[in-house]
Amino acid sequence: MKVFAMFRRVFLTVLLISLFIGLFAQPAINMVSGIRGEVYDQFAHDIQNNTHVELNIYNTRGSQDNINYLLSDSIQIAFMQYDVLKVERAEKDIEAYIKVFLPLYCEEIHLISKRGNGINFLADLAGKKVGVGDINSGTYVTSGIISRLEGLNWQAEPVPFEHSVDALLDGRLDAFFYVGAAPSAYLTNLPAEKAEQLKLIDLRDGKLNEVYEKRTIEKGTYSWMPDKVKTMGVRSLLMVNTRNIDTAMANQIDILYNDLKDNLKGIQWNKFSHPKWQQVNFGDMDNID
Repeated sequence: MKVFAMFRRVFLTVLLISLFIGLFAQPAINMVSGIRGEVYDQFAHDIQNNTHVELNIYNTRGSQDNINYLLSDSIQIAFMQYDVLKVERAEKDIEAYIKVFLPLYCEEIHLISKRGNGINFLADLAGKKVGVGDINSGTYVTSGIISRLEGLNWQAEPVPFEHSVDALLDGRLDAFFYVGAAPSAYLTNLPAEKAEQLKLIDLRDGKLNEVYEKRTIEKGTYSWMPDKVKTMGVRSLLMVNTRNIDTAMANQIDILYNDLKDNLKGIQWNKFSHPKWQQVNFGDMDNID
């Protein structure tokens, strides 16, 4: 009987401790980033290192993937291109609950081709085989918008970003788009024998000003760039789903917001943070609805 009584006391003690911990435990925020090792993913981990809240970070194929996860209500925070958000808002009634959490930096639109293949301008893509990224990526959406704005008909090939260089070099593609902050880790770390065959193409055109911002990828951003390239860019955002969240989750999202707002300078000064943090201004909502 003494053994049973002791066991019962231990059991009740453990149960009470578990209930006590559960009472004060805070829910983790689920966040979707992007391709592993690329800028969204690096930003997500910088955020994780600079907040008091628990973050679960999940890699995805990009912005289109992220909006789908965000709409499922299983994810609270997502990285996203602004043009992807605008397309989704035009097609679905999401304004009431999908909100801009914080503005980030501008992502450069890369148009990459092979040296000596005769493609030097955007107009040269007419009738060509053009890599437009994974169907769940923001690049896929952006390339489609550019095609419509320019009135260019090309053969769109949904080749994932990390396979596009090989597809270009072996002739399966004539060029490919990639939307992402420069420098891309993948493009930076290409073997020399591949990198030296690539070229970035100027992408400035008045029609694109309706949707995108003028940007420049400076000489030397990639080792295989002999000159600066004039291109366009799209704002990246952190988005939040405010639907079906309880008080505890709302409180965690508030804490995350304040942690980032209060510690932005610290993140920017930290040598381990991604360099694109230097371009972040949380008060800059210009041209963002």
